[in-house]
Amino acid sequence: MKKIYKYNKDKFNLFSFIEFSDESLNPIFNVILNSKKVISRKNFSILGGRAKIIVKSFPGIGMVVFKNYLRGGVISFFNKNYYLGGKKGIRPVNEIKFMEKISKLGIPVPEPVAAFYKGNCIYQGGIITKYINNSYNMAQYSIEKPDKCEEIFNDKFIQVFEKIIENKIYHPDFHPGNILISREEDIYVIDFDKAEFYSGLPFFLKEKMQERWNRGVKKHKLPSFLSIE
Repeated sequence: MKKIYKYNKDKFNLFSFIEFSDESLNPIFNVILNSKKVISRKNFSILGGRAKIIVKSFPGIGMVVFKNYLRGGVISFFNKNYYLGGKKGIRPVNEIKFMEKISKLGIPVPEPVAAFYKGNCIYQGGIITKYINNSYNMAQYSIEKPDKCEEIFNDKFIQVFEKIIENKIYHPDFHPGNILISREEDIYVIDFDKAEFYSGLPFFLKEKMQERWNRGVKKHKLPSFLSIE
């Protein structure tokens, strides 16, 4: 089920895969409106990214993660969180829809909950997903628990990578910081902004994704066992 909720006071929209009660909807919009106070995820771990996140628990929903879209590079000095709309639509909505599609293909992603946005031609926004309890990103895990990480990489991650290629999913920011390892040692892939289904041959997709991954491993001087051969 897909539903759009509107918060008229500040003109925010919530594109949701679940039904919210009035009791839970107002607290969720309050978190969205106060999200500028959230600390950047990049302060917490290697390859953590620039997105701002906050974790909250709501009755009937459980623990969820709010991820705000933020710009990087030189443009961020002038414009931190506004984006242009257009034919490609609203990026947070695109991301949450894409996550929902690939989860049905068996790709392990955090359960998508909703996308929030304000504006259309020019907008700001983010996504909400279910929280992965006590998780590390793979980059951090490879430093803190190298032996266990190598085992998970060989036994689980490579299978996930092969499934991504098999389903022709292009992840433009594919690196160890965007792989979560849960307390139960399960793998989850995150950050699907601008991801899409690849139209070319799987061989070229694999080469492209492999090169992006290995570049991140080398740049951040991560253990060599994380390299995809």
